Amino acid sequence: MRKYFWTIAIVSLLLIFSQNAMAQVIDLDIPDTTTSVGSLVEVPIMMSNGVDVGSMDLVVNYDPDVLSVSSVEKGELTNGMLQANTETEGSIIISIVDVDGITGDGELVLLSFDVIGEEAGSSSLTFTSAQANDVNTYIDIQVETSDGNVTVEKKGLPGFELWMAAFVIFLAMLFRRS
Repeated sequence: MRKYFWTIAIVSLLLIFSQNAMAQVIDLDIPDTTTSVGSLVEVPIMMSNGVDVGSMDLVVNYDPDVLSVSSVEKGELTNGMLQANTETEGSIIISIVDVDGITGDGELVLLSFDVIGEEAGSSSLTFTSAQANDVNTYIDIQVETSDGNVTVEKKGLPGFELWMAAFVIFLAMLFRRS
């Protein structure tokens, strides 16, 4: 009878904890960004609804003809360890571990890219994998993702603003003499 009681108690506790952890849904979002050819662009990975996230593994793909990874850094929410693998062009593998758990809404990771190439264009930033685990129970947390896009615009003529200002001053002086 005692074995039966303890078996029921343990199974009940496991079910309660697993339902709470599985009910949690984390949202990860990469916002759309616009930049220009030859610049450095910073793109955050934003997290919302995070509660006690102990670890996370992400894979983000991008177009290596448009962007080149400059750095992958911790965001304001990340206090633990962040490891990024950028060895494969077009793919960033990110692992995060935090023994205290990540809780809150905000910037999880900051991706920095050099915009390469001579033409305007765009690169999608696509989550191909996103997994998270609860810091206390180690149970999987459901992750929903929203992909982003980096739009690259062609730079204007170098010094165009200076030439325009000089032309306006020239016109002002010309009409002042009249």
